[in-house]
Amino acid sequence: HEAKHHTWLAQHGKRVPSFETVRVAKDGHPVHVQIGVSAIRDNAGNVTRIAAIFRDIAERKQADEELRRSRALLNSIVEEIPDMIFMKNASDLSYALMNRAGEELTGFSKEELLGKNDHDFFPKEQADFFTAKDKAVLAVEAFEGTDEAILRGGKYGKSGAVVVKVSKPNQDMRFDVPVIGIETIKILKEAKISCMA
Repeated sequence: HEAKHHTWLAQHGKRVPSFETVRVAKDGHPVHVQIGVSAIRDNAGNVTRIAAIFRDIAERKQADEELRRSRALLNSIVEEIPDMIFMKNASDLSYALMNRAGEELTGFSKEELLGKNDHDFFPKEQADFFTAKDKAVLAVEAFEGTDEAILRGGKYGKSGAVVVKVSKPNQDMRFDVPVIGIETIKILKEAKISCMA
């Protein structure tokens, strides 16, 4: 039905958005594809043919599913850790993540916290103090780099420090996937980090 609708749009000169669907291969296994349909016109502008481009997106679908599972696992780990864990957006220092322990400690729910910053909840003097500390952390990591920040975190967290690596807002996972390399793993071991999520 969806393919027929898109073909009808193309035949009548309408804009046809690409769409994703599942087709069945000769051997019977399902194949995820993205289909683009466009009209081919003659010199007078009349639609004479319909062209369809099928793109196999199985690898992208698999990557999306692996990313979804990884995020679900990370969220589960963060939620179950008994210590308060939160994440803020670097641009405006608004809360982007807060675990269950943080909700219990602050008395605010995720729904109340997310998208807002400390000035929305705490007295100005206290919020200014938190904001200054956050900006200092950002400035130090920008200056010293991730490896030095991990080593410093291990020093202050002793053997119980946890490093959480996350993507930037609107990060394009097709080209820029948050990963770690061998050198970072060595740094984690040197800093005695207990877990990296």
